[in-house]
Amino acid sequence: MKVCLVADYIPGFHRKWSGAEIYCYRLYETLNSNNVDACILTSPFELPNTTSEKLLPVRSIFKLDGKIARLFQPLIDPLAILDCYVKLRKIKPDIIHIHSKYLLLPVMISARLLGIKTAYTFLDYFLLCHRNTFLRDDGSICPKHQGIWCAECSLQIIAGLPAKNLLKLMLKLIACYRTMLLKAILRRIDLYIALTEASKKRAIEHGIAEDKIKVNYYYVPKITQPENRAAIARKYNLDPALRYLLFVGSISYHKGLEVLISALRLIAVRHQQVRLLVGIGDAVPAHLAKIKESIAANKLNKIVIFLPKMENSEVRNMINFSEIMIVPEQWPNEFGPVILVEALFYGRPVIASRIGGIGEFIVEGKNGYTFTHNDPAELAAKTDQLLSDRQLYRQLLAYSQEDLLKLPVFNDDLIAIYRRTIGKESAA
Repeated sequence: MKVCLVADYIPGFHRKWSGAEIYCYRLYETLNSNNVDACILTSPFELPNTTSEKLLPVRSIFKLDGKIARLFQPLIDPLAILDCYVKLRKIKPDIIHIHSKYLLLPVMISARLLGIKTAYTFLDYFLLCHRNTFLRDDGSICPKHQGIWCAECSLQIIAGLPAKNLLKLMLKLIACYRTMLLKAILRRIDLYIALTEASKKRAIEHGIAEDKIKVNYYYVPKITQPENRAAIARKYNLDPALRYLLFVGSISYHKGLEVLISALRLIAVRHQQVRLLVGIGDAVPAHLAKIKESIAANKLNKIVIFLPKMENSEVRNMINFSEIMIVPEQWPNEFGPVILVEALFYGRPVIASRIGGIGEFIVEGKNGYTFTHNDPAELAAKTDQLLSDRQLYRQLLAYSQEDLLKLPVFNDDLIAIYRRTIGKESAA
């Protein structure tokens, strides 16, 4: 079987990447190790001296991370469409599995022209929400389904552009067209992979046919031997005698670092040996500045330690170095955040927001705890409980390390799903 994966970025080949790209690249490795011929279509490489015969950059007329591209690129990119078509015609995959936003339309058009089946994994809600997260400015979750009202969110995506009178009307019309286009794409994708039952439920609520959706959690953390504690402490200039909490993620409102900082102010009163390690992913500059102002205002400068953006292997080292992983998501993340799954996989207790699909991974009081997503006091109380009760902490540690949770691992299920999807084509 030949599978072509699609990702906007790839760790080690691009400067910018996130959990979605980790999912895709790890699947690429896992498929190839399971006798499936897999390759990846992606954006042009950014890092020097990075080449691979199976990682294929697609040319584009847009800069993928620009504000204008975020609105306009899903509409039309003739160069990307042509390059995708040429590459896919040469590769001749049995199925295309998409983990991408910006290459979605070029790949879909090419796949339709070539008669290739397509699969799509929900790793955010780009197809269903112009903001990807359903998160409104006031922190509430938008209950609406995609429609003409999404135009306002599209305008906010490109905030800062002069958008008055005729120009604003034009942008609204483009945003409405974008909505209709995404709905058309939704109807034409052959297979949806939902990573959790919560994700499947939301997809059905937004009009995706249930028989097109398969639940399969296929991410398998890569087993590596972590560095010893003393070596990690030296590398990052940390005191191994202190106690560390860990947050890893992008610095943006929906990841919840603000909530964690508010909770830390309460935690630090009772636990003076505690430090918070913050592994920065992509950062919204204004939001990062706001976070640092909050840290200074609450006199937490010596307690919060910012780490540089790390490769995934380094993140695993920090998971093993820290006592507790904190995942304070503020949006309905229904995909099994990579950092949460890796922490559980490596036997580290997790305290995470009670939102989205996170409850499908946390066994309350066994391998971690959940808290009301926007309640710093409850987060502080759960963290205090684990820091104060060493016997309880050891119980949670032992539960995770014995793998009683039995996190899903890759097996032939996903390949079988691919084969059934391809089989529908031959039966027709």
